[in-house]
Amino acid sequence: MAGPKNILLIGRTSGDELPLDKIISENYNVINIISSDNSLTEKNRMALDIIEAFGKIDNELTQVLFVVGESGGRITGKEIKVYKTIRKKIFGNGTKFLNLNKKIDDSDIIKHTTIVRTGFYNFQNPSACNDDRKSLTNKKNNKKIAKVVELCGDGEIVYIYNPLSDGDAYQKAREVSKQKLSEHLREVGNKDAYKSGKLEVIKEIHEKIGQDELKEILEKEKNFFEKFKDKFKKKEEAEKMIDNIKQAAIEIVNYK
Repeated sequence: MAGPKNILLIGRTSGDELPLDKIISENYNVINIISSDNSLTEKNRMALDIIEAFGKIDNELTQVLFVVGESGGRITGKEIKVYKTIRKKIFGNGTKFLNLNKKIDDSDIIKHTTIVRTGFYNFQNPSACNDDRKSLTNKKNNKKIAKVVELCGDGEIVYIYNPLSDGDAYQKAREVSKQKLSEHLREVGNKDAYKSGKLEVIKEIHEKIGQDELKEILEKEKNFFEKFKDKFKKKEEAEKMIDNIKQAAIEIVNYK
């Protein structure tokens, strides 16, 4: 029997919203790359978080859910930076992010990404959702956000309302939101999952090097990896991945 499918969360919900991993069905292995309080305060901690998150992905990834921030809010520059950096440093296949003039292979992670618009009160109103989609895709409002939405594909924005508030109406909204998101995940789950040798490399790093040793690797120069060379089938690939993760962490943490 096949195990749970892997879902990677990038982004955050606000403090007055039910976290997305509480809405997603238990049939999925939900992996958070960014915590709900968005605490990106130190590059080595961020790098360890990346390794921990991707190390839990078993060979293939069903979907990336790019969470669009707090109630009534917009995609923030920080969320864009996290997604852009993870895609470029971890999943990158040589194509340039946001370059619409260059063909992107169908196996690219962007094809396995859904934007989840949380805290959207009118989530059951097609007209309101359509108006919001137009706003998100309007390059005059925000060029980068518009391109992210465009690259994720037509129809790949799921609207939900997930308040923490008590009351029958709020409970009903959470139930309908869970059903709506579950139906979308079932649909995309029928497609081929994302597979990459890079996921295998990170999983190997995660499994074969303890966290204390990883902290040293992240703080020292590249040749510190020599001490672990016998643990890996392809040491050079593991070294390169560590470098990519360090660069990703620095870019994310230093983003203003």
